[in-house]
Amino acid sequence: MADTLRVDANTTVSTPPLDAGSITDFMAGLECQDLAISPYTSAKVKRLVLITAEDLRTPTIALPTIAVAAGSLAAWASVLYYGAYKRKVSSLWTFPVMTAACFASFTPAHDAAHSSIAKGAYKTPIHQFVGILSGVPLFLPFHGFRHEHLLHHKHTGTDKDPDMVVLQGSTMTRFFVWLLPEFFMLQDPKALAKRPKAVESVMFHLIVLCLMKMMCNRGVSKMALMKYWALPSRAAWWLLTCLFAYVPHRQQGEHHYTVLDNVYKTTSVTGGILSSNGLNLAVPLLNQHLHNIHHLYPQLPFSHYGAIWAKHKDALIEAGTEIRPLLARPSRTDTGRRT
Repeated sequence: MADTLRVDANTTVSTPPLDAGSITDFMAGLECQDLAISPYTSAKVKRLVLITAEDLRTPTIALPTIAVAAGSLAAWASVLYYGAYKRKVSSLWTFPVMTAACFASFTPAHDAAHSSIAKGAYKTPIHQFVGILSGVPLFLPFHGFRHEHLLHHKHTGTDKDPDMVVLQGSTMTRFFVWLLPEFFMLQDPKALAKRPKAVESVMFHLIVLCLMKMMCNRGVSKMALMKYWALPSRAAWWLLTCLFAYVPHRQQGEHHYTVLDNVYKTTSVTGGILSSNGLNLAVPLLNQHLHNIHHLYPQLPFSHYGAIWAKHKDALIEAGTEIRPLLARPSRTDTGRRT
């Protein structure tokens, strides 16, 4: 017989029985990782036991993630070679290409941070390799990013969430915060040196600076590096922060939900641009429009989000997951079953 889950004062959801077999199947697909949040937290609204080990089964190597990493790095290197070095292409033409390359490079680094690219004996070096290389176009130190990002998952929506700063302030304030999110997330700059992975992060930046110095020694001007790399990278950061940190975590209503009271309302699905059942954003956002699936099952590579959402969409909506448009704050009636 199904169990009943009370979502709020007016809503209950029927769920599969929480028997030992269901829990074992669910836990079978979870990988242990630093700061990983347990699927059975002390939240006021408990997590539904929806998926099985079959849903969570991933390949030995997540080839789509590897393909995105290779493609984004190839585009990044091509722009630097033909634009900044050979000067055969105007920066006006390469700006959108480089911005897209930097934007795309985040997803492999992000999957590597969650150890979702590979399994087996070589998974650690593979994740390190992909994560570090994919971070270069964005000037993103992989080890420091991984630590901060897993803190975000553990403390989503609380005062300990390092991403909370991108949700706060006026529209103008947020515009500048999204340009330089890594600086505004340092709530206590004096404690930076004491943070885990600080040494690795400093070493990463020194290596990137050495790379840029080598390029300058070979005839690439500092202005060319600015136009062909630094500015597009910063534009990509603005988009990433807006689309992946702000949009899926913005909340409406008087109550601010956190991971401690309702995991289904701390993030959402971006269903379209102007309406919640509009343009499918899976390709341009590399499935990150399904941010709710990522927070519920962070061990999955990005290419698996769509199948999980398609299979369990109705149950997740009943549990409180909202579908929101990208460019407009939804009303209470704009979060239902219209997709």
